Amino acid sequence: MTHDQNASRRIHVNGRMIAQDQKFPKSGNWNEIEISNVWLKAGENSVSVILNPSAITVDSLKLDELSIH
Repeated sequence: MTHDQNASRRIHVNGRMIAQDQKFPKSGNWNEIEISNVWLKAGENSVSVILNPSAITVDSLKLDELSIH
């Protein structure tokens, strides 16, 4: 484990991994991270942000809201 790195997570949409090593850069605030071009089906969708065991850092990712536009 290392310090002062970007947080790295896997992203799954509807059970399918769309990003194995999504970087969440240290930004000094928790306001915006953008992942674009993800196609969602009409109706309900499942989005998961999962700890990547092969890229563990001690720098945490605080995720308390997800907005889809």
